[in-house]
Amino acid sequence: MLPPRAIRLRSHAAPARSRTARAKAGGVPRARCRGLRLRHRGPARGPAPDALLADRHGVPRVSSCPICHGSDTRLAYALIECNLIECGSCSHCFSELRPGADPEVYGEDYYLEQHREYFENPDRSLFARTLDRLGDRWPSGGRIVDVGCGPGNWLEFLRERGYAPYGVETSAAAAQQARDKGLEVECVEIAGYRPPVPMDGMISWYVIEHIDEIDAFIADSARVLPAGGVAVFATVDSGSTIYRLGKLLHRLSLGRLRWPLQRICQVHHVQHFTRASLDRVLEANGLEVLDRFSAPFPVGSVNASALQRWMVRIAYALAAPFDSHIIQVAIARRRPA
Repeated sequence: MLPPRAIRLRSHAAPARSRTARAKAGGVPRARCRGLRLRHRGPARGPAPDALLADRHGVPRVSSCPICHGSDTRLAYALIECNLIECGSCSHCFSELRPGADPEVYGEDYYLEQHREYFENPDRSLFARTLDRLGDRWPSGGRIVDVGCGPGNWLEFLRERGYAPYGVETSAAAAQQARDKGLEVECVEIAGYRPPVPMDGMISWYVIEHIDEIDAFIADSARVLPAGGVAVFATVDSGSTIYRLGKLLHRLSLGRLRWPLQRICQVHHVQHFTRASLDRVLEANGLEVLDRFSAPFPVGSVNASALQRWMVRIAYALAAPFDSHIIQVAIARRRPA
């Protein structure tokens, strides 16, 4: 479902470490399971127009936008543990950890504690809606690979619907949870992954927001599919109403009220896609977007206080008339070579 179990997202101030050293960090279980490399960009060379702002918050200017690869980037929002960097060319936002922030570890605790509410209460109604929107684009009984399958919620649903699901997961703990349900899951590195048998379709559910080298991931995903094969990508929508409200509160408070936007963005999210930036990266890497829709994240699956859940319900009510919910789902087809 989500990225590697034992990788620390590093601030610019943190010393570089090898993948092996990162995999041993954070007290994670010793079971070997390689993970997808998630890296944050280093500072660009030369002066930056917003250098004073960057210096004041202790964040160097980043080199380029991961979507359009332009260099017109600026610090947009200084949050508690990370900062949102915005591209002046395509408006895509992405995160950088602030120096001194505690790096997030994708360990066993990530699945069993931090996001327990979501994994124990998957949004099966959204799964059903997604299959309805797919129609007959996946063949009946087809073999569908879920890249980043977590404990196997989507795989279970597909099995119930008569498909032949196959999971790929970098977390040893999550992969074992899925196997305990009788599901077929590989625990391997996602980067450059190729399934052992041909697949008829693919799912990437709440994964791409965690990935730094997004072009490579999407291109690899397209190559998993046969020509004309269809993939589903679900991620957050940074153009949604709840994101806009968080940004508005940040601006109106002159940066003093940072926790709502920090809570929405989450420190482990690297990419914050709008609908336009998601379409752009899919189209640039061999896929054609066929359909898309938005959906709310279930309030019951949110690990939050009663006050925060009340605020989320208000934001959802405001978003409903505009179909501007926090989750966006894109259905895309592999273009012929």
